[in-house]
Amino acid sequence: MTHILKKTIIATCLFLATAVSAHAADNPMGYIGERHNESLGCVLKHTPGPLWPFGLGDECGFKEALSAKEMQERYGPLVASLAGSNQKQRAQALQPYLSQLSKVERSYWNKAENALKAARSPEMAQKQLIQIEQDAVARLDPESKGGMAVLAAISTMRSSIGFWTAPTMARTLVSGGGKNNMSHRLWWHGPLADACGGLVGAILAGPPGAIALGVASSAAVARS
Repeated sequence: MTHILKKTIIATCLFLATAVSAHAADNPMGYIGERHNESLGCVLKHTPGPLWPFGLGDECGFKEALSAKEMQERYGPLVASLAGSNQKQRAQALQPYLSQLSKVERSYWNKAENALKAARSPEMAQKQLIQIEQDAVARLDPESKGGMAVLAAISTMRSSIGFWTAPTMARTLVSGGGKNNMSHRLWWHGPLADACGGLVGAILAGPPGAIALGVASSAAVARS
């Protein structure tokens, strides 16, 4: 990847972090989405290897509790399911984690997911998600595992929309000649996969897990 392309990714991530944070200030997990975009931009600069994107945490600003090989063995199949275009497979992979949420927590996850998939444009999705996020902040306890996970997932979803639909077309800024591996998907597939990874990661390992699995899911979408 050229130096110019790398600088473009960095500039894109800095712009998106600023733009998204303006509306996420009241979400105590709002920084999760910002860190997601920053770390994802770093991960996409690296040429994929056998364990990619696992093992890049130290270099890209997020923590992975296990080795790259252990992360791949434990979470590789899960990430593949979350990032895939098969909605039934994604729902099955999510179910064990959604079952750990309270009724109210799960309702906000459902609202966010449905708003994303039903929106006619990224702008419409962001408008609806801002309201859902504000309501969730007022109702959910960020100190509880479920409340924290849902707030982190919504933050990741909103930030991810900005990343994948930015004017600079961040989804094309991947190694391998800049090939657009998102072209065969609906625009919301990337943000949904990222949010699913953020939700599951938060439940498994708190905020660091939300960033790590959210980024891994996003990277998997970019390469699929």
